[in-house]
Amino acid sequence: MSAGAALTMLIALRFSPVGRPWRNLLIAIVRGTLMPLLTPDHMRGRVSAVNGMFIASSAEIGDFESGIMASLFGTMPAVLIGGCITLAVVGFTFLGTRKMTSLSLAQLTEPPAHAAHAAPAPHLTSSE
Repeated sequence: MSAGAALTMLIALRFSPVGRPWRNLLIAIVRGTLMPLLTPDHMRGRVSAVNGMFIASSAEIGDFESGIMASLFGTMPAVLIGGCITLAVVGFTFLGTRKMTSLSLAQLTEPPAHAAHAAPAPHLTSSE
């Protein structure tokens, strides 16, 4: 086994939710709490539905992508390419969401200043 593969396996085991299942649970709780708190009331159902679709389909989409990559490049190159792409996406996501790293509970509980002047969401009736 190469040193790079061994290092990758050690890092994956260190940060894997398999060894500590509470990590995955904690992330799900935080995501499930922050998403409704940060979403405007009139958009909460739509955002929850789209979020649920992405969470439910992410494993299948990942399996499909991994199978295509493995058939095109082979198993090890597909794993290495997928890992590099994952790290790049994490880096870009971190850079794009830096303003959320200083988010506090007080900011979540205070209504935004523009909320008092917002128009109510349009409602559809069953006759439409």
